[in-house]
Amino acid sequence: MTLNDGATEILLPDALVWTDELAWTAVAAQDARALGGAVVRQTSVKIAGRPITLAPPDGFWGAMLRADLLALRAWTDDPAKRMTLTFADGDAYAVRWLYPDPIKANPLTGFSARAADEVWLPTLKFITVET
Repeated sequence: MTLNDGATEILLPDALVWTDELAWTAVAAQDARALGGAVVRQTSVKIAGRPITLAPPDGFWGAMLRADLLALRAWTDDPAKRMTLTFADGDAYAVRWLYPDPIKANPLTGFSARAADEVWLPTLKFITVET
């Protein structure tokens, strides 16, 4: 799995799981009551805005080096940054960071020496955007 901003590509662990993949629908709906009591439903198809949360499936798989997480963390400082997230099967999505808290991570060992080669377990949050 890769994340590319057009200039740099960062390899993400294939073990990260898209946790909210099935919790989203392309249909937006809103119900309201008319003065006579009838339900008025408005529906539309969403163009973008699908959340993609990548998280480790357990307490070990999906780990990343702290240095790579720091590079991703620097990317979060640009709220307009558009990236391409490509899964191992070739599916690709145009994404931006999902704020607040686009990255959460904990050191695998439970404590941190703040070394670049330290292994951390990340949760990365994105939202799809129009291409």
